[in-house]
Amino acid sequence: MADIDGASRDDIETFASELVGDTVDRIRGAHIDEGERTPPGLTPRTNFFSGALTPEEQDTKIDKEIQSRQSPSTLGLIGRVTTTDGGDTITLSVRLSFALYYRVIPTPAEAAEADEDAPTVYRKYVLREPGDDDADIGVSTTVSFDATAENTGLLSEASDKVERELNRKIRAATKKHIESAPDLFDSDLGAVKNFVSNNDNLADDDYLENLSDAPVGGDTEYAPTPRMDVTVRLLEALDETTATADTPGSAVVRVDVTNKSDEEPDFGDLDLATYETQLELRGKNETEFQPMSFEDVPEGFRYDSSVPGQGQNCTAIWTEGETGIKSETIPVHKQAYFGHRQYSGEAAPQFDTLATDPLPVLRAVRQKLKQYKRDDWQDRLDEAKTAATDPESNPTVETIKSDIQRFEREIERFDRGVKLLEEDQMARELFKQVNRVFLRKVREGDPWDEDAELEYPGWRPFQVVFIVSLLPDIVHEERDFDPETHDRDKADLLYFPTGGGKTEAYLALLAFTALFDRRRGKEFGLSAMMRFPLRLLSLQQFQRVVEILVHADEVRKEEEYGGEPLSAGFFTGNTENSLGNLLKSEFNGWYPSYPQDGEALEENRGKLREFKKRWNQEDGHDLEQVSREDYRAVEKCPLCGSDVDLVFSTTTDRVEHHCSSASCRREKLHVHVTDIDLYRAVPTIVVGTQDKLAALGYNYRFRTLAGYITHRCPEHGYTHQGDECMMSRFCGRDKQDFETDYGDLERVDVHDPVPTLCLQDELHLVNEDLGTFESHYYAAFEKHLEWAAEKQGIDYSEPKKIAATATIEESDNQVKHLYGGKNTIRFPAPGPDYRESAYTTTDEDRVQRHYVGVVPWNRSQINSIIRLLEMHQRRIQDWLDEPETSLQEFDFEEVSDPETFENILNHYYTLVTYVISKFEGGRVYKSTETQVNDNLTDDGYDAVQKFDMQGNTDPDAMADMLNRFEQVGEDDGTTYEDIEGLITATSSISHGVDIDSLGYMVFFNAPPRMSEYIQASSRVGRKHPGIVLDVFDPLGERDRSHYHYFHKYHEYLDRLVEPVAINRWAKFSVERTFPGIFMSLLYIRYFDELSEHLGYFKNRAHPRMARKAEQAGVIDQDQIIEDLIEIYGEDWETGQCPFTDRIEELVQISFNNIQSGTAEDIEGCLAGRVMLSLRDVDDPIDIKPSYSHEDAFEAVGVDTR
Repeated sequence: MADIDGASRDDIETFASELVGDTVDRIRGAHIDEGERTPPGLTPRTNFFSGALTPEEQDTKIDKEIQSRQSPSTLGLIGRVTTTDGGDTITLSVRLSFALYYRVIPTPAEAAEADEDAPTVYRKYVLREPGDDDADIGVSTTVSFDATAENTGLLSEASDKVERELNRKIRAATKKHIESAPDLFDSDLGAVKNFVSNNDNLADDDYLENLSDAPVGGDTEYAPTPRMDVTVRLLEALDETTATADTPGSAVVRVDVTNKSDEEPDFGDLDLATYETQLELRGKNETEFQPMSFEDVPEGFRYDSSVPGQGQNCTAIWTEGETGIKSETIPVHKQAYFGHRQYSGEAAPQFDTLATDPLPVLRAVRQKLKQYKRDDWQDRLDEAKTAATDPESNPTVETIKSDIQRFEREIERFDRGVKLLEEDQMARELFKQVNRVFLRKVREGDPWDEDAELEYPGWRPFQVVFIVSLLPDIVHEERDFDPETHDRDKADLLYFPTGGGKTEAYLALLAFTALFDRRRGKEFGLSAMMRFPLRLLSLQQFQRVVEILVHADEVRKEEEYGGEPLSAGFFTGNTENSLGNLLKSEFNGWYPSYPQDGEALEENRGKLREFKKRWNQEDGHDLEQVSREDYRAVEKCPLCGSDVDLVFSTTTDRVEHHCSSASCRREKLHVHVTDIDLYRAVPTIVVGTQDKLAALGYNYRFRTLAGYITHRCPEHGYTHQGDECMMSRFCGRDKQDFETDYGDLERVDVHDPVPTLCLQDELHLVNEDLGTFESHYYAAFEKHLEWAAEKQGIDYSEPKKIAATATIEESDNQVKHLYGGKNTIRFPAPGPDYRESAYTTTDEDRVQRHYVGVVPWNRSQINSIIRLLEMHQRRIQDWLDEPETSLQEFDFEEVSDPETFENILNHYYTLVTYVISKFEGGRVYKSTETQVNDNLTDDGYDAVQKFDMQGNTDPDAMADMLNRFEQVGEDDGTTYEDIEGLITATSSISHGVDIDSLGYMVFFNAPPRMSEYIQASSRVGRKHPGIVLDVFDPLGERDRSHYHYFHKYHEYLDRLVEPVAINRWAKFSVERTFPGIFMSLLYIRYFDELSEHLGYFKNRAHPRMARKAEQAGVIDQDQIIEDLIEIYGEDWETGQCPFTDRIEELVQISFNNIQSGTAEDIEGCLAGRVMLSLRDVDDPIDIKPSYSHEDAFEAVGVDTR
């Protein structure tokens, strides 16, 4: 995406900081200055929903714990203190500050503005020491107490002293200021009239008459004087055994303040709540505060587990100079900018240099890595040794040494890749070609224009190191490698933050692999398989794969490599999986029969021609039932940027993607989007969703992807058997039942049936049931590849496994379970400091994201979020209405014109609301329509346009939305008017929504897993500073923990990720995967033998066929058991398959059922049903509340609609 032209990063950070500050102030009421009157009709209690302590309700039917969280009356701090003189006396300064709002007599103008006779209007008063209007805000007192063990618990004397002194000052200050206010609202109408009559600016007869008739509340005094209860507790006493002048012990103290004001008859008239409340504790005399420890932070030399203290209904932060602690009711954590180190000079990994002479650059990069080890790592080791009492046995020293060795191995691996390029001309030329591919890709405009501007000039350091390090693993099967010089048998994990460039790194490896396969003589077939847990992810990445492959195929042609054009297949199951089903949808149920003669074949071909006319809109025809866009995978031509047309060809009998420009170098993009097209094209790279691997258990055509390719139809592609084209209902070649003049299928020889790469993105999402089923099905897929190679007399080399993620913990364990005990190489190795490495660094002076923690007080979560949305829209629209004036509010360095300021506002216009459930999303969506938009339009603002993003959102609508947002900042004509002001989103937004124009997000509760929170919040702040507001559940224990330790949680977000739950050997998992894997043996491994012995048969799944096969000795029960055990594999710890006994039982049951012949198909004979998807867990059942209990269910968040 383009930068915001005319605005520096500092300017955008200035805007984001001001927006955060303005939002926080409006939530607390701090945007109203001291002595300022509130807008008429605004009630502080219902508008300022954080930082207000309300009077504690004495007689309430609500549980006090719940009451204290929903409408807090107490603010507290826990801190650790010590005495510098070794004494037992702790001395604390306790300061309490807050604001009060008191009702005043409205003016005629205020009455007119509110269109009420007597609107409520308040003035703000900020508490200060009595008699000193220039004093710091708040009132304070000092207390001392003995902190020895016998005093542990409530310190009554100290509590009374603090409470007494603070309340005395509060009473004196409020009496002096508020009760002397001339316009203080009063229940005495005479006093009101007298005040109005004596003020010319208020002397309006109509106003006075209306005000006199207005109802006011009783005999209440309108001067608020809150009464505060204070408790001081000693939680941990000074450790007397170690407390000396040199090594003092420490104590833990707790101070709470509670609003104990009398209950209010009507807070609209008399508001006894304290606003912007803050408690501050400082050490006095010989008392000092010390940090406390946060146990959730991992141990290690990179991490600091210290926290200033612990808060009650707040976060504890340090005071200035760290002499004490104070409460923060809306914590704001500024996440430091995480960026890439810039390798300059000869070490700059730029595309143009690497495309011509890569070796000097790579050698210079190698030196950079070695220098980093010598300098940064050695300095860290020296520091640890100096700090250690015994460096030879110190755990920190040993850990640092181990991490240095890990980094050394990383350097050695990169060095191995550099040496490959030095010694192997083929590998070196291919590497240069890959850089040529990316150089053309980043050129703006004509990819062949060498003077064109570049989107970016080259690789980030981690990318080029990762790419080069893996080259030996890719090419090893074509060279005589020592086993020590490659890691083909290990899984590589690319672990890097979201938006850091992981995709480009593995796309380069894909391009290298595709070109390598063509160069070594693999003229067709699968080179790589990429798999994603979510369809949206796979669609976006597929488009990026196509872009790279198209450029790579241009290089293939230039280098005159033989073989098929490089192609890509989209394997997600979102379209009809066969041409017959597509015709059935369009022609109202007509389905092509299997032709028994030439007439039937011609009927099918005729229907195809009719369908072609409709699809291509020939002679006035058009589609009636089918949507073309369902079959679109690419919008724009990767070479020229023109629109891509979808064309139906009766030559290939498939939907094709064609560039619409006649002047483009390429007419047809080799893209395949239906299952049958993938099976017959066997594309170079298959990009698909996780669950589609289940097809190996229910579709025999999957054999081609599993390495069984024997023949080719010139029109329709590859097949796994010589007697049938995959499009046999429409093709006349090799017909068994009648003669045709179509000719025969062509015999082909497979160079290598095994894909070189298998790439798994978003590894952390392959967990729980999905992860377990994936481990079984992927093992079956890879075993079928091995058997296919063995059958064709080809040496088998397993696919190189690469995984990528931005959030993971205990990845070694996950990879072992996923890939049957494989060891993991995690890249990059961590550096000597947190978020620092040889490739990356943090800039504390720049902000990546502002995280803001909000616990709604006196207001529900949903209403708080709705309030935030309305508040945000009013503010942004105000700035947009008068941009020239508004930009003067900001201290910008470069922004001086309204257009640039408007572009900044475009990037923060949309508020993304993350919800845990669709029900919550529905509430936000509906409330926006019924509350926010009504309020906005009533006041002359534009209504908020909305988009609902869920897992079942229409893909076309999603693509259209993403495209519009991507144009913001890229296309001068795309502004906030073209995008939605609200996106409500479930976890579906967490992956694949890579948009630079999203800047503002609100969380409706914390997601259940930290990895989900990291992924979701990273949707904002990808390029410009992001703003994330966490609206926590005041009753949720986990939410409250995140709130109380807000800064520390966000300091170490990625280190607090929970381990992925996955168990390859889950007890009952074999019950679910056995049927499909059993069927895969018949459909894939033994298909040829079945066909040979049983002849041509249409219903391969009929039990009769299986019985005949068993009787003929084609399939053997013991062999099936052996195959299955081989697929499921051995436990890497015991060397035994944990499922052996159960497999034998399930096979026995299945064969008994096959022999009995009671079922219609083999699947019905199996002990279980074949999975149609790896997410296919159980048959769902509906659980609905009875009518009388619907309210109860809705109260706890269950959608009963």
